[in-house]
Amino acid sequence: PKNQLGGMFSIPYNVALLIVRGGHDVGALADQQPLLPEALEVAARVRVSADATLAPPYPLARPARVEVRLCDGSTLDEFVATPPPLAEADGLSSALRAKFMGLATRELPIARAQSLLDDLLNIEQAPSTRRIFLELA
Repeated sequence: PKNQLGGMFSIPYNVALLIVRGGHDVGALADQQPLLPEALEVAARVRVSADATLAPPYPLARPARVEVRLCDGSTLDEFVATPPPLAEADGLSSALRAKFMGLATRELPIARAQSLLDDLLNIEQAPSTRRIFLELA
């Protein structure tokens, strides 16, 4: 990627950040300006390719495979048939809720971020979306 925005949407760069930082959370992209040189170096060695054998279940499932070839020639391989759910029986998953709050509270007080999340989760019942958009202004 050439800039931070490109880094946000780059699979190789996001994989590299995970490797370089040992984790990847809401702040992994937002806190870095400019792009991390050590992550760019690792990202240059990341290859992304489509696996036609994983396509049939889509869109009912979103399978993914990651293969890592180490310097000694050995390979690590991980397959996920379905990523963690975005929703649970009682609504939004706790991981997605935490991610939203982590992002929103960078700009909004906690109470206002929680109110916004509640409004968004109940948007179908809202008589108008005007209040939600005003809250974002």
